[in-house]
Amino acid sequence: MNLKLNMLTFKEIFKHYDIYEQEIEYGGVPGQGEMIVNYFCHKFLCFKKGNNKEVAAMSLSEIENSKERRVGNVILKEIGIGLKFGEKIDIKEIEKICGAPVAIDYDFTDMFRYHYSISPDLFICIEVKEQNNKLIGLEIINDVEVISEIIDCRKSIGKDRRIYHVVLDRKQYYKLECLLRGNNTLSKYLAENKAICGYELFKEIICQLELLKEDGCGIEEYGIPILKAITSQIYSKNEYYFVKQIGAKEFVCEEDFVVKFDLKSEI
Repeated sequence: MNLKLNMLTFKEIFKHYDIYEQEIEYGGVPGQGEMIVNYFCHKFLCFKKGNNKEVAAMSLSEIENSKERRVGNVILKEIGIGLKFGEKIDIKEIEKICGAPVAIDYDFTDMFRYHYSISPDLFICIEVKEQNNKLIGLEIINDVEVISEIIDCRKSIGKDRRIYHVVLDRKQYYKLECLLRGNNTLSKYLAENKAICGYELFKEIICQLELLKEDGCGIEEYGIPILKAITSQIYSKNEYYFVKQIGAKEFVCEEDFVVKFDLKSEI
């Protein structure tokens, strides 16, 4: 991958923008950060290690509105990477060039990050919007020292947070909708087919079942089957993992995971 990153400087490519510099650390390595005035500092960052003139890392993050995309795409064109903000990303095509990601993590601002360790002196992270698979962020690190400082942490990202795809039929899905109706955030995430934090999901379901039980409703028929159906696709050998917590003093979820729901095909 032949990228023209080493001598990148925002001052040269954005002559009509106010650019400022300040001392920062990138992955624990001290140096100088170059940023663009009137944007949050994490949006556009060019990092040079110590007093070096060559760029050690570039980070463009959460680039979503049209003005940010225009600025970001000028930078991408300058370094010659062949990607554009706002365009859909085919991860399989990316993997043909970068190989398999060393880690994938999900951010609850609705984006996935794919981390690629291409060589000892080249590390790339691609941010993709969950809703439409469009590119919204790109990080490139081309310094051995900086990569060595962040690589272990990046590789461990996402290992403790699994993504489970749970398939429900229409009746099960409707029951889940009813159970989450009192929680605006979870209802919205379910309706938009976004990943939901497992801890928050099951805590809310159990809370609603406990309220139904207090009102004299038969949760054995209405609520427990859907709770077991979801749990069995996460804890295949222990579908009663969360059922046993109904009425418990404290809710416990030992794993950190997210859940995405899919409707079972009726064809």
